[in-house]
Amino acid sequence: MNALGKEIGSFSGTVATQIANKDKSMSVTIEAQDAGPFGAVVSTGTFHPPSNPDVHTGLYTDIGFTLNAGESPIPFEGQGVWRETAQGGHWEAKVCAVNAAGMRVFAVLNFEFSDKSVSATLYELDS
Repeated sequence: MNALGKEIGSFSGTVATQIANKDKSMSVTIEAQDAGPFGAVVSTGTFHPPSNPDVHTGLYTDIGFTLNAGESPIPFEGQGVWRETAQGGHWEAKVCAVNAAGMRVFAVLNFEFSDKSVSATLYELDS
């Protein structure tokens, strides 16, 4: 497999909900209207408890769907890692995802919890 493929899109969206789970993970619902070739995106991302609380990093999982106008929703799932990039709720997640059509994508998501925003850059993995 080659290195990351070309950038295929980006988006800015909102963190619609934040939920603290009993297992000490935190789940968020992400909503974005224009995610490049994927149209709208709705997903639930889970920041699993830190592997090492001193360095503020851990596993990240994501499940959701994309929706282009006139098409049926396309489900996807992803897994990766998260890290705190700055104090005050600035976190980054790097995720490999695959959708029901078999398309594989690498996503870099940047969360700012102070204003409930998320931005992402998407790269193809199949080039």
